[in-house]
Amino acid sequence: AVKGTKLEIAAIAPTTDPNSTATQLKAAGVDVVYIAGITNDCGPVVQAMARVGFTPKMVLNPSNCADGTAYIAAGQAADGGVLPVYTKDPSDPALASDEGVKKYLSQVTTPDKNNTITVAGWTQADLTINTIKQAQASPSGLTHASVIEAARNMTYASPMLMNGIEWVSTPTELVGMNAFQTMVWSAADKRFKADGDLIKITGK
Repeated sequence: AVKGTKLEIAAIAPTTDPNSTATQLKAAGVDVVYIAGITNDCGPVVQAMARVGFTPKMVLNPSNCADGTAYIAAGQAADGGVLPVYTKDPSDPALASDEGVKKYLSQVTTPDKNNTITVAGWTQADLTINTIKQAQASPSGLTHASVIEAARNMTYASPMLMNGIEWVSTPTELVGMNAFQTMVWSAADKRFKADGDLIKITGK
């Protein structure tokens, strides 16, 4: 993806050993760190960077690192961490009257209901259900082929996607989530805060 741009990949450091990762990144003197890992990688890597005294200009995290637990454990070192978010936070008091959140909380009552992984799982299940319903409503009815056709041609605002975000797929292009909200971690408030408006991935 970097080809043809002015971005330069100065270092690629595996996250299996956070201390080694941080040391390699510090030695390379990178300005921006993108933690291309899984949920459990984000907190330990930023903690390790703090231990070696390395503070890049920006730390970008993947959307699957939206669970605040790791950032709380990282303390001040995680402050300012950026990530793209697609789903609503059911624990956000500002969303208490949101119809999508109310529907979600009426169905998910387990202790992990506010966990971003749980929200993502519910959203994926909801997308699957919508695909089956769309196939069933098609002239062909519910068949293997109609389910595939529905999956390849769907625009759907799942209830737990942030307002203004839709799942978009066409016969020629799988867009997926058509926008994201940039969120920044606040160590003082121990939560992510929205930064700016939705960023559209596609004009559809």
